[in-house]
Amino acid sequence: PIINVKFSNAGSGSADQPVYPVGTALEMEAVDTLSGTARLAYAINSEPEETFTAPVQFDRTGDYTVSVRAADNVENSENQILRFSIQ
Repeated sequence: PIINVKFSNAGSGSADQPVYPVGTALEMEAVDTLSGTARLAYAINSEPEETFTAPVQFDRTGDYTVSVRAADNVENSENQILRFSIQ
């Protein structure tokens, strides 16, 4: 699967550590044209993994690491790590 992510607001700062304003939402999708996507999940910082169902809103300032994991219907998976700040 291929993971696509999009923030609802434009970021500033560097590409390694972008900065987004409070209230920014993170939208994500996974696409697998061969077998279809079975699951798309994410984990924020050290929190437990959750299934993605709706945009994730960031209402608190701080540094974040979001791990995104997608799996297709034949057990292939893809991972993506996002690091950013909310200010």
